[in-house]
Amino acid sequence: MTIPVIVFKSKSKEDRYLALSPDAGDWSDPDLDVSLEDIERARMIYRDDLTKPDETDVEDLRRISNGFKKAMRKSYGYDAPISFDVELWLKHYEPVNIEITAEQFEMAKEWDE
Repeated sequence: MTIPVIVFKSKSKEDRYLALSPDAGDWSDPDLDVSLEDIERARMIYRDDLTKPDETDVEDLRRISNGFKKAMRKSYGYDAPISFDVELWLKHYEPVNIEITAEQFEMAKEWDE
């Protein structure tokens, strides 16, 4: 069984993906991007019903991120450090659909906790 997900593929590096967090990142990569072999540590979008995510899911995440940025800037000022910035991600990464194994999916959920 495979699970369809969206991951964020680097636009400037071959076969590298946006890590879920610095802790999940590949420290041998200057941007901490992970490889396909470690895809369970990538930032990913999946649906609760495990159907294939699409552009609407990316747009939903972008809206949530924009609301988060607005709240952070209101509370802490425009210079507040914000890592949950989908707009910035999309400048450097392309959302792509892939399928991962059920085991990788379970590991990804553990990383995301």
